[in-house]
Amino acid sequence: MKLSIIKTITLIVAVAILATIGGVSATWYYSTGTVEAVEEDVKLTVFPWEGSEQLPDDVAGEDHMHLIEEILNGTYTDENGNTTAIGLNNPNSYLNQEIDRRSSNWLMSSDVLGSMDFWEREDINKYFDTSTNNLTFVIYFPEGVDDTYYLYTTSIVLGGQNAPNIPVNEIIYPVYRTILQKNAEGIFEATKTECGYARSAYYSNPITGSIFVKYPSFNPSSWQAGNRGEDFDTAIYTYNGQTQTAYFDGANARYYGIELSAQTVLSVSTASTTAKIAIYNENKKLANLRTGEQNTNEMTFVANAGKQYYIVVKDSSPVTFTVSTAQTA
Repeated sequence: MKLSIIKTITLIVAVAILATIGGVSATWYYSTGTVEAVEEDVKLTVFPWEGSEQLPDDVAGEDHMHLIEEILNGTYTDENGNTTAIGLNNPNSYLNQEIDRRSSNWLMSSDVLGSMDFWEREDINKYFDTSTNNLTFVIYFPEGVDDTYYLYTTSIVLGGQNAPNIPVNEIIYPVYRTILQKNAEGIFEATKTECGYARSAYYSNPITGSIFVKYPSFNPSSWQAGNRGEDFDTAIYTYNGQTQTAYFDGANARYYGIELSAQTVLSVSTASTTAKIAIYNENKKLANLRTGEQNTNEMTFVANAGKQYYIVVKDSSPVTFTVSTAQTA
């Protein structure tokens, strides 16, 4: 989750040059014959901002910072070379048009736009590239407020229509909230990011609500800052078939919880050669394994119906692991 060395150096240089401003009025002098002062406005988004170091950027398809930059200043070029503005900092952009439609049209009244929106997901999926294709986002724009929006991003795969991977009202973690605010020049910029969690919910489409078209999302108003998965009591909800990345952020381990409705032989594995995974039963005791050994990177066990099990992952760097039905003879 930590920024790469190259990115870190780039950020340090950028901050040293730009300090903390989002828009800069610069004067450039050219000494070719007569010296004249040429003044130009240069609008720049400054990295980092408060809390931005928490955002994952070192797992394929989970570059939250790039997604935020696209939401602020992005453009899209199609196969014919036509360019479309998609970011908040272009008044006529795709995002601004969608926000305006939801804010000003009583038939479509809504204060959120999410990547799972039934009517907009085709455009959203087209506009955001492969460095962010494993991310889901919701933009919350409070009624009557046009200078502060809230962007929620997560890499948790929420599921398909009428089939949430995380049951409604269960906690989804991690969900990052980034505050987007206009600066003195009227330019949106990211000002603060926090890691937290929110309750699973169906997305409320502006036309049909969530009655006829049910796509899994989360409730932005339920979001709270804080870490999960630091012990058994705050175990992160996981499910059969999920591949996810454990981020440690100084913690010794991440705890995940799983409970199935039918007895299943589960496999838990990672390609990491340094990660250690252990399985615990509902009594928080090491479970009996079917294959493999505790504190290794691959094992199987029998998960009995209606029983809680815990998967504990340890390492010093992010670990992508998979929970799936074991292939048995």
